[in-house]
Amino acid sequence: MHTVVISRTVPSYAPSGRHPVEATCLLPCAVAEADVRRHLSEIWQGDVAAWQLLRRDDIPDALPAQPAPLRSRGPAQLADRIFVAGDHRDTASINGALASGERAARAILGATPR
Repeated sequence: MHTVVISRTVPSYAPSGRHPVEATCLLPCAVAEADVRRHLSEIWQGDVAAWQLLRRDDIPDALPAQPAPLRSRGPAQLADRIFVAGDHRDTASINGALASGERAARAILGATPR
């Protein structure tokens, strides 16, 4: 689903020279670590075999059910100088929140006199 090097955002989250990587996936809880590593290897285009697993949290039903068809995206601008963003305006996920935030930022930049 997505992955990020946490220490690139908050360097104090890791000792110098070390970089924790977070990965989120929408796979059943029974999926083996080797399968997740295979996906990470594809995403990062490299060997992740030496990466040390620090923690694994399996969270059933972490996201609400979103049966097809997904609802259409909500507009970013509700009224003059009123903009909204959040996963409730897109898909219920971090990706939905980011997509909604980008739409809101673009709407604000387009609405702002230059």
